[in-house]
Amino acid sequence: MAQIQAEIAWFVDESFFCGDNRGRITGAAPALRGGTKEPMKQGFRYRIFPTKHQEATLRTQLSFCCELYNAGLEERREAYRMGGKSITFTAQSAQLPDVKELRPEYRAIYSQVLQDVLRRLDKAFKAFFRRVKSGEVPGYPRF
Repeated sequence: MAQIQAEIAWFVDESFFCGDNRGRITGAAPALRGGTKEPMKQGFRYRIFPTKHQEATLRTQLSFCCELYNAGLEERREAYRMGGKSITFTAQSAQLPDVKELRPEYRAIYSQVLQDVLRRLDKAFKAFFRRVKSGEVPGYPRF
């Protein structure tokens, strides 16, 4: 019975995961992640061909996202310089409705996109402080 279960496990590993149960790859198939049987996630790239109007809209939204990133970075720098306090992602993302009230051009951009810009800024600061703590070359987030 145990031998049959081992053969079934080997067959499943070979058929579905292209490796043995220790995460080693035995065939010409996608790599496995971290020694587990879970396959790595794949990313896909799609080439788009926007019209001139769509391209203008995308450029405008990108410039607003860059502007928001730089404003968020400046807000964090000034808050630390003036009061020695850091601003979190949650505090900055709570200000997004007010930004949309003051600047109507931001209403055309989905809130998740704007939150993602602030999330990337927060990620850059977390990586900066992690590198400072570990003694690496820090690389402060740039405008």
